[in-house]
Amino acid sequence: MKFTDFAEFLELTTNDDRQFLGLDELHKIPETVYALANSSGGWIICGAELDECGEINIYGLDEDFDIKKFVDERIIDERISCELHDFGNVKVVRVEPAKFYVKPLIYGDKVYRRVEGVNLISSRRSISIMTSEAQEFSRDDFPVRTSKLNEKNINEFREAVITLHEDYKTFSRKEFLKRCGVYSGKFLTFAGALMFGEIMRVQARLKYFEINAELEARNIWSAYTKILPKLTARLSQKCAEDFRSAFINALLHSDYNISRRINIFITSNPPKVSIINPGTIRGITRNYRLAKMFELSGILYSRKTFTQHQDMLNFRLKTELKLEGRETLPEPVIL
Repeated sequence: MKFTDFAEFLELTTNDDRQFLGLDELHKIPETVYALANSSGGWIICGAELDECGEINIYGLDEDFDIKKFVDERIIDERISCELHDFGNVKVVRVEPAKFYVKPLIYGDKVYRRVEGVNLISSRRSISIMTSEAQEFSRDDFPVRTSKLNEKNINEFREAVITLHEDYKTFSRKEFLKRCGVYSGKFLTFAGALMFGEIMRVQARLKYFEINAELEARNIWSAYTKILPKLTARLSQKCAEDFRSAFINALLHSDYNISRRINIFITSNPPKVSIINPGTIRGITRNYRLAKMFELSGILYSRKTFTQHQDMLNFRLKTELKLEGRETLPEPVIL
C-alpha cells in the first residue's frame, strides 16, 4: 500500500491497529513488532504521538535516525514481514500478521500479542492455544474413534450432494463418506464427527421484547438445516442471505479445539444478530474438510455481508449483522 503523505496515511488506516510511539518509547519497537505479528498485524508510527485527548501531535524524529537500520538490527526473524514508509520526520513500520502455523513468535523469552491495541505478555493458556493453532493444517483429519453419526443427517447430505454430482450416486455408503472426507481410511475424521455426530453445540437465543426462546443443534449439518431456516423464515430475502453468510462463516471458521460451542444472539432492540464462535480470524478456511463437505452439497456464501470483531484475550470471534427492522425478526413461537 502506498500513501502520498502522512495525512492520507492517517485517513486510510483509521480502522487499523496503530501504535504511536513517543520519542522515549522507540525501544518498544521490537516487542510491538512481535505483538502485531502474533496478532492481526498493524502499524507502528514513530515521530508522532497521541496526547491525553487522543489528538495526534508530530514531534518529529532526528534527521540521523535510520528507522530501517534500527528495525533490521533488532528484527532478524525471517517469519516476520515488515514494510517501511518514510514521511520525512515521521516513519511508519507496517507489520504483517505472521502465518498462523508459525505462531507464537517469541521475542527474548516472552510472547507478546495485541489486545485492544495494547501489548500484552501472553499467559501460559494463551501460548498453549497459539501453539495448538499451529497444527491446524491437519487438525480436522484427526481420527475420532467413538462418536456415532446421525444417519438421517447423512442421508440428507447425500441427497444434496447427488443432486449436484450425479457420479456420487454410484458409490457405496462407505466409499461416498470417504470421498467426502467424513472418513479417512477406516477412521472417522474430526470434521466428519463435527458434521454428523454429537460432539459440538450450536445454540440460538432470541430476545424479543420480554420473551426469550432457544434452539439447539448438536452437529453442524443440523445447525444449518434445522436452526438456520427457522431463524430466517420471516426475514427479507437480502437479510436472510446476509444472515446465512454470517452463519456459515462461523460454522466453517470456528476453532473447535478451543471450544465446541457457537452462540447466536438475536435482539429486537436494536434489531441485530451476534454470532460468537471460538478462534481467531484466518485468511484461509480453518476447517478445510468441512469446507469441502459444504461445497459438495452446494452450500456457499459471501464474505462481505457482515462485520467481525476479534477478542484476542479470549480467542473468540464476534460476527455482527444489523437487521432491517423489528418487523422482520422471527417470532419466538417458531423456536
